[in-house]
Amino acid sequence: MALAAVAQVTGPAARDAGLEDRDAALVSAARAGDRSAQQRVLEQVGPVMLATARQILRDSHDAEDLAQEAMMIFIRDLHLLRDARAVFGFARRLTARLAIRARQRRRLEDRRREQHRPEVGQAAGERRDVEAEAAEREHAELLLDCLERLPPKQAEAFLLRCVHDYSLRELAEVLEAPQNTVKSRIRLAKAGIRRLLRRRPELGSDWGHGDGEGDES
Repeated sequence: MALAAVAQVTGPAARDAGLEDRDAALVSAARAGDRSAQQRVLEQVGPVMLATARQILRDSHDAEDLAQEAMMIFIRDLHLLRDARAVFGFARRLTARLAIRARQRRRLEDRRREQHRPEVGQAAGERRDVEAEAAEREHAELLLDCLERLPPKQAEAFLLRCVHDYSLRELAEVLEAPQNTVKSRIRLAKAGIRRLLRRRPELGSDWGHGDGEGDES
């Protein structure tokens, strides 16, 4: 199924850890430009950012490079964070966006190399397994491509709800939005993906969840 394959690509999404009042105050100080506070915040969110990059890129070296880039952008954009208690979600989302773009660039490079690689003889059974795995991965890539074409807030709500099984309550906290707004983003994301996939019916629509109506868990 396409969503199961997407989950394998993006990896398990860990729930954001809660912050104590003193930690929220530290984030607020970092957001205001306190260099010492910024360094201490990076010490807390850095492992989350690195784990997110590894889950998506599946390459430790590339993940470390990307996490370093994400940390610099994190500090630059920290003033945009409205709620200090949502800092882990802010860091994870920023890193995920960078990593997905990097993965797409790497995929394009890999495809160019594959076009010039000679075929190697394989047993029929092994070839079928490889072909099935390749088809599943292609479905996941196509769905991720669709997510990249959606507005970021819609794509993120869809990914966390329908792929990583976040509850609406968790989504509202992580995305810093009312639950009704989250539901609306998920509905709009599904509608957008259906339009984009209309010419690819083999992908189906295995969203797993409904649109969230009546689900306050």
